[in-house]
Amino acid sequence: MRFGLYITLIRIELILKQLLGKWECDLVEFGGEADHVHILFEAHPSVGLSKLVNNVKTVTTPMATLQVRGAFI
Repeated sequence: MRFGLYITLIRIELILKQLLGKWECDLVEFGGEADHVHILFEAHPSVGLSKLVNNVKTVTTPMATLQVRGAFI
């Protein structure tokens, strides 16, 4: 795994922990490759999953786009 990708995945994981905390969810497991990530989290039944997933994608997509272009944040 390239070092830049590793750093990007660590940053995404930290951001996900904070973001899921705001939704009162817990990140259970996180992993990823150059073209995708795996996220396992616990959520209360009252959490709107479609809104949560949309929020996660909105926050993490710019980071992934910069990674693909080779500009590490």
